[in-house]
This record gives sequence, structure tokens and C-alpha cells, in this order.
Amino acid sequence: MYIIGSFKSNINLELSLNELEEMNIREEDIFVIEMKRPQSSKGLFDSNYFSDEKSLMASITAWGVVGGTLGIIYGSQLLIGPVASGLIGLFLGALIGFLFDSKKNKNDKENKKFGFDVLLIINYKTVEQEVKIKAILHKYFVISIGVHK
Repeated sequence: MYIIGSFKSNINLELSLNELEEMNIREEDIFVIEMKRPQSSKGLFDSNYFSDEKSLMASITAWGVVGGTLGIIYGSQLLIGPVASGLIGLFLGALIGFLFDSKKNKNDKENKKFGFDVLLIINYKTVEQEVKIKAILHKYFVISIGVHK
């Protein structure tokens, strides 16, 4: 029977391992697995076969259309005319869309980090050990815990 817990890699993990060993859990029955995120090379544009629904072009296009439309509407009252002001509005809108996208993607990358860095698997024999192990893991702020019987 196994208890599986996930931790951030910090002092709490070390303290829980120390207390588990003091509880006479053999070192051979404790497995510590470090989790690593695979490096992915995602481009700025979606392809026909893969879409992460965060296309750079969609936001740039939408904001460019808004900027161009406003430039044409209000450009008829300007000296440079509606066509030139529409093109300027298009480029300014596209720039605004790009800035919004880059800010949003930066926040998404920070939020998509793993919730845990280390997976801890403990082999146990009795129900009493299960209760004690769970108490120890909760004491040291385990992120999530699972039991396989």
C-alpha cells in the first residue's frame, strides 16, 4: 500500500522525510521523485494542426480593426484625411493588441507553473502507519495526498 504526496521543494519536505525516518519507515520504502517541466517551443502563431487558443494574431487583428475604424471615422475631420488616419489607427490598434497579448501571456506563464516540485511515495504496511504518515504529511503542508491500496 502506498501514500503519495506532493510538495514544493523546501524545508518542509526535508522535515517530513526526517520525521518519517524517525517513525521507523525504512529508507527503501520512501521514494522521492523530482518533477521537471518539459521545455516546449511554442511559436507566436497557431498552426492548422495545433491551437492553444492564445493566438497572437487574433488580438492584434481585433484591436487593429478597432483602431483603423476609429481612425477612418475621426480622420475625416483631420488635415491628413481618413485614409492616412485610418492606417495610423490600424498600426496603433495592432500595437495595443500586441501589448495586451504580451502582458496576458506573461501572467499566464507565471500562473501555469507546477503546483508541486517533488512527488513523495511512501510504502506502508498497517493502517496505523497510514494514519501517522498522513498526519506527518499534513503537518508539513503537503499540497496534495493520495492513497493506493
